[in-house]
Amino acid sequence: MDDKEEVTNTLIFVFKRTVSERTKSIRLLSIAYLFKVLEKLITMKKKAALTLYRALIFSLVETPYDPTIRELFMTNFGDLFSQNQKMPIEWLVEPLLKQIQAQLGVTYVLKIFDFTFMMAMLNHPKFKDEHAT
Repeated sequence: MDDKEEVTNTLIFVFKRTVSERTKSIRLLSIAYLFKVLEKLITMKKKAALTLYRALIFSLVETPYDPTIRELFMTNFGDLFSQNQKMPIEWLVEPLLKQIQAQLGVTYVLKIFDFTFMMAMLNHPKFKDEHAT
């Protein structure tokens, strides 16, 4: 995929369409499948992994209202970070926290999985290294 940028762009385009799909089951399957694709790209050490990773982050931050979708994202991101501790967690944590702060209590209601995800991020070695006192 790294050698064929148009393939990566097509993948991202299709991803954005399926994640925005009105049918919830299609959205759920698309998100789950794209995390599997991301894991494969990481294993293969492809540059396209970072492009897909950023697209997944953007999708989560742009569609936070459905708790089922949000839980799927956070569970998969948590698994991703535990398996790949060199992933740049700050790319996700910073925009996600800004979004939560801006919408908390209005359209963003915290669930147990939000707290579980936040605790996992606080215990992540990369986060601890950056915020050591």
